[in-house]
Amino acid sequence: MDNLFYVSPVCMVAFLLLSKTLRLCKWNKTACVIPFIPQVVNIIDCHVVMISSEAAIVANVTLFVSTVLLLVAAYKVFFR
Repeated sequence: MDNLFYVSPVCMVAFLLLSKTLRLCKWNKTACVIPFIPQVVNIIDCHVVMISSEAAIVANVTLFVSTVLLLVAAYKVFFR
């Protein structure tokens, strides 16, 4: 998942700074941070402790649920 959803941390920080500068909503800031989740899991797996396959599945499910919740929030913000 981390390779599929990879976004450079520099790019994420730039988007967050632009979001703050342009005074965009919390939804936009959350959308900028979502790609960071798989990178954290990868860093922990490579450098701290080896993650079991069950933990990797939990991380992938968490990413999926976060993305779905973000889409629901986007629907409520932009279409209601």
